[in-house]
Amino acid sequence: MLGDGKWNSGDQGSFFKYQYGVLKLLETINSSIAALPGVDYETRTTTYQATAAGPGYVIGNIIVRYDIIDVATSTLSATIWFNQSTQLAIAAPAPANIIPIAAPSSVTVINGVLGAAVNIQDGGNSITVDALTLPLPTGAATAALQTQPGVDIGDVTVNNAAGASAVNIQDGGNSITVDGTITANAGTNLNTSLLALDSTLTNKTQFAKITDGTNDATVKAASTAAVATDKALVVAISPNNAITTTAPTSATSTNTTVARNAASVTILAANASRKGATIYNDSVANLFIKFAAAATTASFTTRLTSDTYYEIPFGYTGIVSGIWASAGAGNALMSELT
Repeated sequence: MLGDGKWNSGDQGSFFKYQYGVLKLLETINSSIAALPGVDYETRTTTYQATAAGPGYVIGNIIVRYDIIDVATSTLSATIWFNQSTQLAIAAPAPANIIPIAAPSSVTVINGVLGAAVNIQDGGNSITVDALTLPLPTGAATAALQTQPGVDIGDVTVNNAAGASAVNIQDGGNSITVDGTITANAGTNLNTSLLALDSTLTNKTQFAKITDGTNDATVKAASTAAVATDKALVVAISPNNAITTTAPTSATSTNTTVARNAASVTILAANASRKGATIYNDSVANLFIKFAAAATTASFTTRLTSDTYYEIPFGYTGIVSGIWASAGAGNALMSELT
């Protein structure tokens, strides 16, 4: 008997823990069948994995169930539960705490050259076999079949040396992509005198058409003015034509005044007709201007110190608000140009 001694006491090799566990398992099996002298028996094993902890096992432990079968009667004589992770026999775990480990779904057979045949049964399913060489099916594309007329073999690369005989290619009504230089036979119905050749691309004899998809554009010389009957696109400006631009002007100014205030006030209301505006701060406090409503001393566009002047950028017609750093005497004086 091995007793209840600890596996890690005394003198043992590096694998003694597992040797001890196996001996304990054999001892347990032998004790289970000791009451059956002279009876032939066999064991049937089922492997489980623990999904919850229990007496003698934790989550993840591999647990093996050994059923001892009386060969003569095919009856179950004893059942032993063994924690393979701890190498210790345990009591029967709760069924809800364990799940069977399924048999492997795939097997790799490595058989040497001239090795004996290996019998593989698929149980009615399919078997995938990887091999260095396999016989080709009837009609497979081989070198001998590449030149058979009328046989569809998919994509074909033609490497034809200079001076070699012409290769007949039929596309079956589809398109053919060709890489390399192509010599085309223009036939008798093509006006080859109008083809764009390298020698004629710069002598002003070639023509290009500009279109918007419906009408053709009209391209004229700089000396020819555009007319209402020209279609789509008219090109009439050249470096020889002067381009004149007109800046906005105003002859009307409206003057307003807003008193100094420590709260946000409207300096100028939005005005679509505004062409420009100026603001003058005649107070001793800083004036914070914002190109939007609700100016604050932290959210503003620009700051006007005492006795300073500011021009609103021409083109801005929205509201202008303002707030002084403190209340007191003084004003903002505005001139709005329309």
